Amino acid sequence: MSARSGRWARIGVICAFLAPVAACGQAPTPVDGVNLVPHVSENSIGSSAWMSDGTLYYLDWDKEDAPAQLFAVRPGQRPTKVQLSIYSGCKGAPSLANLQRVPDGRLGAVDRCGAGPAKVVVVDSGGGLSILTDRLPGDDVVWGGSPESSWVPLIGGHGCMSLVRADGRKLPFGPGHVITWAASDLHAGTSYAECASFGRASFPVVGRDGTGYFLASPPGPLSSPWAVFKVGRDGSVSTVGGQFTDVRGAALRESRSEVIVSASRDGKEGLWALNMSTGSIALHKEGRYDALALDEKETTLAANWYPGPFPGNAGIRRLVTISLR
Repeated sequence: MSARSGRWARIGVICAFLAPVAACGQAPTPVDGVNLVPHVSENSIGSSAWMSDGTLYYLDWDKEDAPAQLFAVRPGQRPTKVQLSIYSGCKGAPSLANLQRVPDGRLGAVDRCGAGPAKVVVVDSGGGLSILTDRLPGDDVVWGGSPESSWVPLIGGHGCMSLVRADGRKLPFGPGHVITWAASDLHAGTSYAECASFGRASFPVVGRDGTGYFLASPPGPLSSPWAVFKVGRDGSVSTVGGQFTDVRGAALRESRSEVIVSASRDGKEGLWALNMSTGSIALHKEGRYDALALDEKETTLAANWYPGPFPGNAGIRRLVTISLR
């Protein structure tokens, strides 16, 4: 996590009570259609997730040596802190990460509480937690409704990235696409040469019917472009398209048959919409974004926005909402 600059922190205190952000003078302003979520910390935001009633939940790591705090922003209201409850199976305070809306509409998260494997939990509006599964081969999950359609992204040393099913099975990629490691192997570290020779895969998104999409780069230099792949319910893998670099996230917009990719392409950094039927690619919004979260109506995207070169604050990030066409 980037250290907070004193100068930016002072500006942030003022900005927290002003709208629009342009009133803050030197503070960066998002492009049209990208809106700052008011009264939110400027540099400690983690993931976010929408609920069907329009509530946006997000994690805030304001205290670097403590677990992230969970906040809820309801339409037209200021953020409120959700007090998490201690629950059976967690020895100590919950430590949530990777928020997402699970298929039944509840708020899901990964809890890294205590020793042992990470747990997938659901959180109710009052802060109560219950375990969906405590048997993950890694410490993150993209929940698809069942282990067969849920994926675990794995990250190792030297930029290695790969995927396995939540039940521990490897994905059936074709030869030459990408290799999948067992979680223990990848987390133990992999050499740069091995990463380059096997390729990488990450950023999975799962449709309502269990169809999955992910991005992968072929064997070769770690700067090789990433493409979007589709995994059918029968396990078949096919290429959708795209040539992206510096990939930071993805979201699935089923109503428009699109995968939204935060990445660089054609010398521009931004949110790119890849049509899964035609393979066409269009730039939706310029800028650097990650932690993408699409609302249930698929009309608004929440994300962390990085303002870019701002003296001494290149790592600053702000929580924003983005209106989609």
